Amino acid sequence: MRARTTVLAALSLGILSCGGGGPGEVELLPFPEEVRRTLAGSDRCLEQAWVVRTAGAWADLWSGIFASQDPPPPVPAVDFERETVLFVSWGQKPTSGYSIEFTRAVEQAVVLRVGVLYTAPGPACITLPVLTCPSAAVKVARWDDPVVFVPFHAIDGCGG
Repeated sequence: MRARTTVLAALSLGILSCGGGGPGEVELLPFPEEVRRTLAGSDRCLEQAWVVRTAGAWADLWSGIFASQDPPPPVPAVDFERETVLFVSWGQKPTSGYSIEFTRAVEQAVVLRVGVLYTAPGPACITLPVLTCPSAAVKVARWDDPVVFVPFHAIDGCGG
């Protein structure tokens, strides 16, 4: 695993670290690996976060993510009776090496606070000069109340 230098704003929220199922912890349900690989090729270059609660909204978002691909990849199956999708995109980046990771979700009163770690390549990293659109998606048990995405930023030391 590569070394990281992490700068945290709002560490006091306690939602960056991996949780051990503490009070209020909500399980993050990852998509299968093939969906995560597909997202790596997305062309949705907006810096934005979405909470998706219906199949129609998920299909619309997915087709927008892959608007330049004909045909777009198939929409991943989600049981919206039992699940909600959380999706974040970081906007267009000038090189490879950028990543997004959901770290933890915690219920606080009626709000779901979701930690999102944005990692950029550090000066010691070898990157490719290619435009990228980092994004990530995860599922949680159906959530109808407000969701707040709490961003954390890190620089990847790449072993340097």
